[in-house]
Amino acid sequence: MPETLMGLLGMGLILAAYILNQLGKWSADNFFFDATNFLGAAMLVLYAVQIQGWQGWPFIVLNATWALVSARDVVLYLRK
Repeated sequence: MPETLMGLLGMGLILAAYILNQLGKWSADNFFFDATNFLGAAMLVLYAVQIQGWQGWPFIVLNATWALVSARDVVLYLRK
């Protein structure tokens, strides 16, 4: 059950960031947009590893890439 909660929270964070971006509340260069995407994607990577091991590698690669790109933007924002 804890892994299901992690997956749901990760999914919810990414969807929230996407919806807020589409509604014009957060832009793609907004710190909270990137931070929310990073947290959500990182949680989904952990979720995939927990439920599927490395057999879920497509899901892991997708979300790890999403997390790394978002983390880069968070770091760049914090350096400003």
